Formats: sequence, structure tokens, C-alpha cells
Amino acid sequence: MAKVYTEKRVQEYDGTYGKCQMSGETIKNCPLGLDLKAMLGLIADGDLHSALARLRDKVPFPGITGSMCVAPCSRFFSRHTPLICEFERFLYEYELMQFGRPQYQLKKGRVTARTAAIVGAGPSGLLCAHDLAVSGHHVEVFDREPKPGGMLDRAISPERLPRHILFTEMDIFRRLDIRFNFGVEIGRDIELRDLRKDFDALYIAIGAYDFHNIYEKRLDCDNCADIFTFLDNINLYKRRYDHFTVLGSDNSAFHLAIRLSDEGKKVTILTSKPVSEMNVSQVQLDKAVKGRIELLFLHSVENILISGGVMTGIELRRMPSSKTTSAILEDSLFRHETDFLVITKGRRATMLEGLRMNSLGFVDTDEYLRTNADGVYAGGDAVDPDTDFLSAMTDGRTAASNIDSYLIGGQSYKKREKTIRLSPGLDNNIPRRSSFKDISEVIDAAAKILGSEKRYLL
Repeated sequence: MAKVYTEKRVQEYDGTYGKCQMSGETIKNCPLGLDLKAMLGLIADGDLHSALARLRDKVPFPGITGSMCVAPCSRFFSRHTPLICEFERFLYEYELMQFGRPQYQLKKGRVTARTAAIVGAGPSGLLCAHDLAVSGHHVEVFDREPKPGGMLDRAISPERLPRHILFTEMDIFRRLDIRFNFGVEIGRDIELRDLRKDFDALYIAIGAYDFHNIYEKRLDCDNCADIFTFLDNINLYKRRYDHFTVLGSDNSAFHLAIRLSDEGKKVTILTSKPVSEMNVSQVQLDKAVKGRIELLFLHSVENILISGGVMTGIELRRMPSSKTTSAILEDSLFRHETDFLVITKGRRATMLEGLRMNSLGFVDTDEYLRTNADGVYAGGDAVDPDTDFLSAMTDGRTAASNIDSYLIGGQSYKKREKTIRLSPGLDNNIPRRSSFKDISEVIDAAAKILGSEKRYLL
């Protein structure tokens, strides 16, 4: 029987515990360009309206980022200092409490005759649409789902991201006159080549909803499903099964595992990667360990045992660590018992006519997010299987900047940056998450950060 890997056991198992893979200068900056000192200074002065205006200028939906961001800018704050995203969430809730709806009026700059289509209404596509509309271009968004949000709506639990926040924040797009086309799938309802004829530029942010064939074959049983099928039927599966094993090690796998664990289910996360190579935020991994989720890293799937259309177990092989690659582990093959297998590993983007895909099954782009098709850009999960929420948002902003330069004939292009890649530290100096009780408390907290933590802010 496999053991639960606690903080101590992870330290013993992987030597990279607690090391940061980002420079201090990078961590000090907000990847979305928010001036942290200016916002906190306005809060400390009690000018919450100006602080909110400053926030929405760079982060147009602070209710969402306040719920989802893992706050790399707060990485080195002292343990009892609130995260920056807590201030964002407070400003959002303060605005709703005062006015009942978002009040900050966005001002467009120039108005152009150029047009852009965004394919995908997830966080990356939404931010790209916002920035292009603010730049004065006509923007339309296409998505196969009946509502916006993408994986925010499908994969994130209502406890982590209350749905009223998600849909209240969508009001900003109505103010920008962005047209949404829901229930429209590229390749089924409309062809990519037609969009290229109708619009001057495109941004592809379709996510990664397909799976490689090797994983499709493993889903032919009643108690196995890919993450998207599982999420569509999650309430049914939760009623029927008690022990869930999640195959994968990205943020989507951890979001799902933590959600199931919080609801009283036994959960195992299974991956062939060592801890240091898991593309998951430090906060997420810490939550998993504290939630007593069983972490089986460095374990490969040898066989999924199926009998009568039902998965009866999984044969696993313990893999040697990267430091002892020549070692042979005794009794390395064993059987893992579970009630249900959810597969998040092996995702790939949907193939679109005219776009070159890479060997992993994702849209091939250069460092500026440009595809092989002129005027077509791509980002988020469509180009990278390890994209997290903040990286997807940053891709959308980078793409919008580059598309704007393309549309107006500019020469300034931004390179893509992978914003979040902290190696798992498992509760190593992670600030606690708390909620501010009132305005005086948030004002005091902002003043204290400016006084004691200012060395970590640019």
C-alpha cells in the first residue's frame, strides 16, 4: 500500500524542496503590470476608489484574479502578511457592496477600423479581447461553450471561484462593446480560413480539450474518464465512488484533487514526474499535502486493469529519482487500488486547418506567440500544456500587445514570458490566506506592507 507523502517525506524524496526557480526581481513584479506600490499607497491613504481604478486599469477582473492568483509577488512576504490578491478581492467586494455592480468606466484611446477575432473565452482570450478593445479595435469572441469562462467555469470549484464573481466580472465586456458568439466551434460551425477572411487578426486561445490516442484507449471503461467528461458529470461520479485517482501533475489535476478532498473523498494524485518538475503552484501543492491527498510521484502506469468494462486497478512501477537514475528499486511493480481514474495527462489542442502543430500536439508559435499563418497568434493551453491561470492571462496580454502592433503597423513586439514557475516548497513561507473584516483593517495592512515589505516591491 502506497503511503501519503507528508512535508517531511517529500523533503526526503526530492532534494529540490523549497528552492525558487525565479529571480527575486521577477517575483517583485506583477506579471500583468500592476503597480503594486501605487495601489497599496492609495489603499493606505484610504482612497479605495482610486486604488480600484488603478487595479482595474491593469487587472480588469480583480474578483477573478483575487480568487485565482497564486500571488508570486507576495512570495517573500513574512508569514502573517496578507497576499496581494487579497487586496484585489477586497476592492472587488467593496465595489459591489457600495454600488451593486462594477463602476469603473474604461476609457478607450484611439478608435481604429481594424478587427480582431478571439477564439476561446477562457482567461487568456478574455484578457486579450479586453486589451484589444481598449486599444480601439473591433473585437469579437467565439467559443463553443454557451457561456464565458473556459476552464475557470468547468474545472474550478465554486468554493474557490464563486460563480457570481465570474459572471459579474463579465459586465466589463458589455461596456467595451465586445461581441460574443457562444455555441460556435471552429472547424464545425465555422472554418478558420473564413475567420481569417473576415478579420484582420486572430488570437487562438482554445485550450487543450483533446487527448493523445494512448490515453483515449484507456478511457474505454465505466469508471475511467478524461477530466472534461468527469467535470461534466462530477455530481454523478461523486455519488457513486469514494476513492478517486487523478493521473497528471498540472494545476488542473491539483484543482480537481483538492476539490474532491474538500468534499470528503479519498484522493490520489499519480504522476511520473518528480516534485521539482510538477507544473503546479506552490500554494496548490501545499494545500494537497495539508489535505492529506496521497501523492504518488515518480510512478509510471504500466497497465490499467479492466474486466467487464470496469477498471479494477492500476499496475504502477516506482521510478528511480533523477539523482539515482541507474538504481533499481526493489518491488518496483505494484497494484494500486482505486474506484475511479481521472486522466488529465496527455491533453492536446484541437487541430485547426492551416495552423502548424508541434510534436506534443499544440499550436506551434514563435517567441512572440505568432503562428505560421500571417496575423494569427496563439497562447495559453493551446500552445503549452503547462500553462497556469496567471501565465494564460499574461499570454493574452502579450498577444494583444503584439496584435495591436501588427494591426497598426508598429515595430514593437513583446516576447512571451512564462510567469509562474516556483518549485514546490510545501508550506515554506507561504502567507496564510485571510479575509479582511473591514476597511480599517485593509488600510492598516497596506500601510504595514509599504513599511515592512517594501524591499520586495518595485
